[in-house]
Amino acid sequence: MTTTAIFDFSMVRGDSKTLQVTVKDGDGVVVDLTGANAIKWQMARSAHAGTADVEKSVGAGITAVELAAGRFDVTLVPADT
Repeated sequence: MTTTAIFDFSMVRGDSKTLQVTVKDGDGVVVDLTGANAIKWQMARSAHAGTADVEKSVGAGITAVELAAGRFDVTLVPADT
């Protein structure tokens, strides 16, 4: 299953930030990520950008927090901005 969501956040260039992500379906119900083959997160300057400026995956910027509750963290470091 591939899911795409668009959301905005702000941060100061050169800072670090941890985003707390909870995956929900179209009805707002939390998606159980237990057993997921991969979790991938991408950031682009615009929702209409053709390519991602930053990509994260489990073990490379994504930390599984509580997969049964659809929860993971994305860590952004100064090099990402």
